[in-house]
Amino acid sequence: MKRFIVFFGFSLIILASALIYAQALPDLDLQNVSCLKGKLYFVVINRGASLPAGWRAVADVYFDGAKKGHIDLGAPTSRTGGGIENSGGTSSYLTAFDITAPVTVDINIDPTNSIKESNEGNNFRRGAHLQPCGEVGLPDLDLQNVSCLKGKLYFVVINRGASLPAGWRAVADVYFDGA
Repeated sequence: MKRFIVFFGFSLIILASALIYAQALPDLDLQNVSCLKGKLYFVVINRGASLPAGWRAVADVYFDGAKKGHIDLGAPTSRTGGGIENSGGTSSYLTAFDITAPVTVDINIDPTNSIKESNEGNNFRRGAHLQPCGEVGLPDLDLQNVSCLKGKLYFVVINRGASLPAGWRAVADVYFDGA
C-alpha cells in the first residue's frame, strides 16, 4: 500500500509540474481579420505567458491563395496591455496591403514556430472574405442627416476614408427640386 501511495504521490507531482510548464508558455491567438481605411487589419492576443526576451516572429499574408508578404509581429500599429509581449496583451496591425477589390485573405502568425506556444492551433485564419472599405489613400465623404429647420439647411459630412489635407476647404452645391 505504501508503494502505491508513493507512486501515486510522485505521479501527481509530475502531472502538476507538467501543467505548470504548459501554463508558462505564451499563446498567440489571431483575431479580427478585416479591412480598415482600405488596408488589411488584424489583431493578435497573447492568451498565455509573456513572450521570452529577444523574441522575433512574423505573420505571413496571402491574398486569394498567393503570398502577398509578411508582417513583423514586433512592430504593431498599436498595443493594449503592453502588446503581445505581455500575458493578456493585444497588438493591432494596420498593414500596407491595400484591399481594392473583394479578396479572400489567409494569415499565419509565427509560421516558422519561432515562439513555442501552448496552443499552435490558433495561429492561422483561412478564408476571411474582405470587401474594399473606402478608397485607398483618399478621403471618403459621406453626406448624412440632411434637414431643414426654420428656413436653414443643415447637414453632416462624415469622412470614412483617409485624412483630409491640412487647411482643406470645400463648397457644397445645393439643388432644390432638381434645379
